[in-house]
Amino acid sequence: MKTHYLTPLIFCCALFPAQATDIDSAYTAYKKGHYEQAYLKFDQLLAEQNPDAAMQMGLMTLKEKGCEHDPAKALALFEKAAEWGHPEGMAMVTEIKPRLNQLQLERAKTYQQEIDEREQQPQPLADLE
Repeated sequence: MKTHYLTPLIFCCALFPAQATDIDSAYTAYKKGHYEQAYLKFDQLLAEQNPDAAMQMGLMTLKEKGCEHDPAKALALFEKAAEWGHPEGMAMVTEIKPRLNQLQLERAKTYQQEIDEREQQPQPLADLE
């Protein structure tokens, strides 16, 4: 096992324990088949620019797990995952983007703008603790 990957992961979990707990909670809900609950939990992490949440939501959107099937929204989520550093995000963009029509590509841009707007909204003080 390559341990050089563990040090940054442990460091990030120490710095962002709430986010690590939230993502774990979302994955647990997904594994238990509580897809709608998992989708909502991942969605909450988008405002924190969580690449894993964006990636998982994109996959769930394609597979219609906890949400409607929407390739345009999935593309927007995969583009955000790639932008935020997810290693598989760009591969999914490359796979899906050529399959979409012009209307779907325009909708994907709209979804991206909505995600960008959510990133810029200030968090309530209770969320900062």
